[in-house]
Amino acid sequence: MGRVNIYVPDIKLKRIDEYCKERKVARGVLLVNSALSVINSKHAINCSFCKRPSIGKYSITTYDWEQGDATVEKSLCEEHYRKAKVESASVKEIG
Repeated sequence: MGRVNIYVPDIKLKRIDEYCKERKVARGVLLVNSALSVINSKHAINCSFCKRPSIGKYSITTYDWEQGDATVEKSLCEEHYRKAKVESASVKEIG
């Protein structure tokens, strides 16, 4: 089992203790449950072009007659990934 060290200033710790006393909950249980809720919360990254969930972050290289090659990094959903693959010179997954 892993170990987590948390630094909490005295002023904040007093407020946490008061909250635990009101709710009749042990401080350790409160902190563990709080940490688990942060870990289990899913932060979905949305597509850069729409609000659908992204399938990954991609480096897209396109060619413009006036500016030459241009590379941008975007998070893409499935539909925009397919469009980028058809329209651009190269689409590479990052990380």
